Amino acid sequence: MEIKNISGLPAEKIDTLLFDLDGTIIDMNRRAEIIFYFRAVRRFKPYFSPVSFFISFRKSIRAILDNHTERLNYDVFIENMARFGRTTPQAIDALTAELIEQDFQPLQPFFRPVPGAREAVHLANELGYRLVLVTNPVFPMTTVLCRLKWAGLMPDNFLFMTHSQNMNRCKPGLEFYDRLLMRLSLTPERCLMIGNTDEDLPAHDIGILTFLVETALSKKSIRNLISDKRLDARGPYADLINWMKNGRRKAV
Repeated sequence: MEIKNISGLPAEKIDTLLFDLDGTIIDMNRRAEIIFYFRAVRRFKPYFSPVSFFISFRKSIRAILDNHTERLNYDVFIENMARFGRTTPQAIDALTAELIEQDFQPLQPFFRPVPGAREAVHLANELGYRLVLVTNPVFPMTTVLCRLKWAGLMPDNFLFMTHSQNMNRCKPGLEFYDRLLMRLSLTPERCLMIGNTDEDLPAHDIGILTFLVETALSKKSIRNLISDKRLDARGPYADLINWMKNGRRKAV
């Protein structure tokens, strides 16, 4: 089995770290999905039955994932939900805000920081790396801020954060990474994508090096990707931390 250790990557050339969020910085107990779904059904009851909500929500999320327009992902979502519910985007927007504030934020006990993630982010800040939070932009900014806070981090730790209200493409599409680089004027060869699933590997196809963090939850699935040529390196956060330290010494 090929090792693909991060020590083999040219640390002295990297100045920007692209961090995925879910599974990379914070983990979620799957019970949260079930609880949140039933709360969403109740919240959207004025316009949807439980069955119609399930179908409409899935189709609206699919519309985001398939978005190839210049409309923001969030706008695509509320417009689709409004059409399915035979109401207005403004009504769906208001219910979505209530859902996040009153039904999502209380789910904090079901989330836990990934061990080593906060230390890696703080060290990267101290060493002068530029950091970008590159979560799949399917959900609004508030949900990203909540998960980031629950992971013990702050928006100030990052140069930019992706979410459905500032992006119009999604992972794993190449356009997502391409537009992100253009927006921030980043050079792909100077970036490292840090994730935990194959959804983060297409970054390799536009010249970004990729590193998948092995945690208790992701270790097995990542090892199944060892033959994927888009995977440049894998390992625990301890390996990433040592690589950053050594890279900054070489750069100096």
